[in-house]
Amino acid sequence: MAKITESDILERTDEGRFKRGREYQRKGAVKDRVSREGNLEAGVEGSYRQPYRVSVSFSDDGIKSTSCSCLDDYYGDCKHVVAVLLDLLDNDDAFKEVEPVGKTLEGRSKEELTLLIQEMLEREPSLKRLLDEPLPGFSRSKGSTETVDRTLYRQDVRNMIEGYNERGDEWHVSSSLQSLVKKGR
Repeated sequence: MAKITESDILERTDEGRFKRGREYQRKGAVKDRVSREGNLEAGVEGSYRQPYRVSVSFSDDGIKSTSCSCLDDYYGDCKHVVAVLLDLLDNDDAFKEVEPVGKTLEGRSKEELTLLIQEMLEREPSLKRLLDEPLPGFSRSKGSTETVDRTLYRQDVRNMIEGYNERGDEWHVSSSLQSLVKKGR
C-alpha cells in the first residue's frame, strides 16, 4: 500500500469535509477496519441508521479510488472517506489484514458454505431470487442449452429503481447494477 500524507487527503476534498472527517476519526466513528489485498474497507458511524460503507483502492502512486455509501460524493472525497484515510495515517495497525474473499470461501466445506448462504439469505431475504438465476458460465444441468431469461434482468433493474427510497440507496442500486452487468458478460 502506498504511503499517503494529510496533504494527499486534503487535495482530494475541501477543508470543511477534511475538518468533519477529522472529527469523525477522533471520536472513534471508524469501525470494522480491514485491509484486503492492499485495499481498505471500513464502516463509519454517522447520521444514517447504519454505518456508511467506505472502500479505498491504492496504486503504486497513492490513492487510486474511493467510494462511500453516502450521498456526498460530488466534489471530491466525503467526510467518511477522509475519516478512514486519517485513521489509516494515525493507526494503520487498526486495519486487520484479511484474505481475499475467494480464498476464504475456497477454504470452507460445502456444509459451511451452505450454512453461510442460508445465514446471508436470512439477513437479506431479497437475495433469495438469486437461487433461481443461472450463474455466468454455468448451466443448471449438464448438457443444458438454457438461454438467459431477459425478463429476470429487466425485473431486477425495475425492482432496484422502484426500491430506491432512502438516503444512501443509490449506492446499493449502483452496486446491484454493476453485479448485473458482470452476470451478463
